[in-house]
Amino acid sequence: MTENATNDLLLGHLKSNQGKHRDHDGRCTRIESGLLAARNHRTALVQSAMHRDVDLASLNLHIERIERRLELADG
Repeated sequence: MTENATNDLLLGHLKSNQGKHRDHDGRCTRIESGLLAARNHRTALVQSAMHRDVDLASLNLHIERIERRLELADG
């Protein structure tokens, strides 16, 4: 009889642990999803900054050409 009680006790603990593991898996999945969203957002911000830098460089070149044509350049 004590063997049955021991087995029942172990089975109860195993089932409890199984439920906790399922909960942790769900939490890990949500955390991973959040991290992926943050990475995607960071990537978009970096791309936006790169596009802005390219636009500024293009504008600077355009201004330099205009200044050279108008002979406004310092040199």
